[in-house]
Amino acid sequence: MKHQGANFVVNICLILAAMVFIGLTVALFSPGQGLSKIQRKIVERDRLIEANLILAQRISEKYRKIDRLRHDPMYVEFIARKDLGMVRKEELVFAIQQPTIIPMTEKSPQENQR
Repeated sequence: MKHQGANFVVNICLILAAMVFIGLTVALFSPGQGLSKIQRKIVERDRLIEANLILAQRISEKYRKIDRLRHDPMYVEFIARKDLGMVRKEELVFAIQQPTIIPMTEKSPQENQR
């Protein structure tokens, strides 16, 4: 009697395992689901990584341009001539700097007498 009950449990386990296997197979290989969905996500991820790299390069170029505009007078002149059309070929560009203001210190009465 015990032997027959053990076979029943084994049969139930095999049936459940087969149902799980069939369910996973259907889930993985059905159209629009499973592996095809994973493949689409991988392609989308790769596209986003590439787009992110391009944007990072553009940002880096913008930072270099900002740095040159702040610190390179020749580049500012080049931009003024080329992109903005502000300066003709025969014209010169003068960069006028603001004078630095040095605070005056009070003189001692002895220095005022000299």
